[in-house]
Amino acid sequence: MAVRRRARNGRISCVDCHAPHGFVSDYWTATLTAGLAVTETIDLRSQYFYYGADTYENIFSTSQPYGAHATEHGVSLQLGYQMSHNLRWRAGFAYFTNDEKTAGGANDYDATVLTRGVDMKF
Repeated sequence: MAVRRRARNGRISCVDCHAPHGFVSDYWTATLTAGLAVTETIDLRSQYFYYGADTYENIFSTSQPYGAHATEHGVSLQLGYQMSHNLRWRAGFAYFTNDEKTAGGANDYDATVLTRGVDMKF
């Protein structure tokens, strides 16, 4: 049985309204980065990223579902070239993928990213 109470601020709170008791939103994230100095002026950097959550509870018949069920991966590779003491050129490639079951596929994506840039020290 649900019990509704009025708080001091006037809001109504619900106690035992079919919310999952002891719900824990567990998820994992991991990042692995590695770099290599190819020459004195050229370096290479790579990175892998992971996010995973599997705590979705479908209690739609009694309340709003809670939790997440998603997996995300990302891989990137960046090349750097030190043109001078104050000038550095960068170029990179990255690929990301996301699979989120709780959104019915609306937030699923595969993305490719190309980057380039110049860093200047003053």
